[in-house]
Amino acid sequence: MPDHPPAQTVHIDGLVTGPDASGAGIARQQLDASGEARERLLLAGYLLIAEQGHQVLEAGLTPDTISRTAGRSRRSFYDHFESKGDYLDALFERFVAQDPAVHLSHAMLEIVETLMTEAEGDMVRALATLGSTYESAGTASPSRHLQLVAASMSTASEEHRHMLAEAYQVGSDLYMRVYDRLLTDWGFRLRDPWTTESLALMLRALGDGLALRRRIDPESVDPNAFRNTLLTLFPTLVEFADRPATTVVEAVEAIAVEAQTRWSERRNPASVVNAREQVNKALRELLGRVGYRTINLDMLAMHSQVSQQTILRSMGGVDEVLCGLFSDYVTGLESLLEIDIENSAVDPALVLDRHLDRLGQLTLEQGPIMRALSVIALDRERSPAHAVYAATAKVTQRALDAVLAASDEPPPAEVTAALDITLVNIVVANAAVSHPDPAGPARSVARALLHTPDSALEPS
Repeated sequence: MPDHPPAQTVHIDGLVTGPDASGAGIARQQLDASGEARERLLLAGYLLIAEQGHQVLEAGLTPDTISRTAGRSRRSFYDHFESKGDYLDALFERFVAQDPAVHLSHAMLEIVETLMTEAEGDMVRALATLGSTYESAGTASPSRHLQLVAASMSTASEEHRHMLAEAYQVGSDLYMRVYDRLLTDWGFRLRDPWTTESLALMLRALGDGLALRRRIDPESVDPNAFRNTLLTLFPTLVEFADRPATTVVEAVEAIAVEAQTRWSERRNPASVVNAREQVNKALRELLGRVGYRTINLDMLAMHSQVSQQTILRSMGGVDEVLCGLFSDYVTGLESLLEIDIENSAVDPALVLDRHLDRLGQLTLEQGPIMRALSVIALDRERSPAHAVYAATAKVTQRALDAVLAASDEPPPAEVTAALDITLVNIVVANAAVSHPDPAGPARSVARALLHTPDSALEPS
């Protein structure tokens, strides 16, 4: 994930959100400022849960602990609450409904307004800041921790469950306002089946889950987890409102198709080889029937019955498939040349002649391919066709080297410089005009430059 600006610290209605916020600090400030005994006792429980979370319940949120934290006597506790259960009910009623979303949503709206103005609608920066603000505020808020405690106890209390549901609804309504604002400012709409309500619900559940995990095992939770998730999900879930509507499934369809293709190929590796053969065959047929300039990837996929994703991933585009096809022929030329060089029965002076003959025959047989390669080379300065020509010239140079090594008086280096590509170009050019012997002119050039006897360079 790329670096993003740090979360801003926001002060709104007495709530501090951001990296310097402290839930326990907020609760302690409220406790110090309160003089009323019942309120101090409730704030004491609020503070203990903010500092210790579930641990304080496991250790026992006892009247003694609560009274001591509040600076009041045990008798004072029972003056206001009949039992510990009565106290917990009052604690939940007093604080669970004070969802941090009430303050946080206003902070978010202010941040959105600021970022849209200062950053000219920078979506990444806005989402990164909102995600960080949500996380830090949720971590800092004692209400959030108390809600988590209430949630863990809600199955045993219909009253707690109803209270918590109301608090969550307040938060969801406010988060929906924030997301509606974002969508409007950026000109987005959510892709079907998402709504601002379902988005708010999902992100709230994610935030609560991370907060709960952080209370249990703080080291296991990436502090940027919520922010990173928001940055990842948001672009997938939205689309510009002035464009045709698409669903989430349609948005990820290309990835899904390729994933399925890769899964199939892993289960059946031979299918990749078969696909390459089908594509090469289809390309040869299309070159002879409609010509290179008419062929596109969609046409090649349809005629080969191989998906476009497979062609692109395994072989590249049409140009790459074409050049790969001829490269296979060049590999064959190289193998036959090596046999001639290693064969002591073949006169070294004939090595180049035999190689040019084979190249000429190949260019005649594969005329459509050669013409297409010429078009690609002319259309694009750095095309795969140039690599094919370079590979062919390299093999031809190998044949030239064999002739020069056997020569008693080899010509100067400046005479043979670039002779390899020159001979290749001569053969290809003559094949393009259907010359009956494309290699003939090339042999004449080689004869003149290498001073090889005519008899030695006659066709075999």
